[in-house]
Amino acid sequence: MTAPRDFSLVLVASSADFTTRLGKLLMASDLAWSALGDLQDLIHQKPKGLTFLLLDGGDAMCAQTLQWIRSLSGWKEMPVAVIDAPDALDLSAEADLLTLKFPRTAQELSHPLAEFAFQRKEAAEERIFVERRSSFRLHCNLNATVELPVVLIDISEGGAQLEVPAPIAVGTEIGFSIHESAANDLRNIRMQVLHVRPAPAENRFRVSGQFVNVTKDFQRDIRRLMLKLQIVISKQVLGSAARK
Repeated sequence: MTAPRDFSLVLVASSADFTTRLGKLLMASDLAWSALGDLQDLIHQKPKGLTFLLLDGGDAMCAQTLQWIRSLSGWKEMPVAVIDAPDALDLSAEADLLTLKFPRTAQELSHPLAEFAFQRKEAAEERIFVERRSSFRLHCNLNATVELPVVLIDISEGGAQLEVPAPIAVGTEIGFSIHESAANDLRNIRMQVLHVRPAPAENRFRVSGQFVNVTKDFQRDIRRLMLKLQIVISKQVLGSAARK
């Protein structure tokens, strides 16, 4: 097992001997790492990708240092590796913690860290799966509607032609709304599909149909819409001709 590409280490400096020994080992490796001389720097430093903090287990302040690190919002759940922790140091309450003997080679450090990171990832995915499956699921067969972005190609008092992202079976009754800044919105227009054909654009279809449940108010609204659209289109044509 090898360390992930976004794997990085932050060496929290304590004793000069620990920092020198581990620093030499890290410099001889291909691991991405940095040394932290002042713990206060963690307040302003955010972990990038998967970051392990390396602590000196022989430091008398190791437990207090770890507790302080966990109080920082950006580092609450970041994994920590404590190296050469004495048996008397109680770290049993720490979930994201790995204890190691002082490594003789870079591989003796990177391999356990990579394995620990892999286990954390598996555990996180398992938690997500359990949370999804723990939700109550009710099986039913009920009619529902889906809103899709469509383009109004043309319109008449009796029907319309739409460009849609998926084919719709002939005979299907569909509903759509027209949103035009030059006119009041027309909502929940009902239309029965009469013709379906591929559109010039890839993975698009032209759907033509006739309006259903037409009332006098609806016909009036359609005529007003068509009149206002004609005015808008005429202005656009005249403006384009003037620019030429």
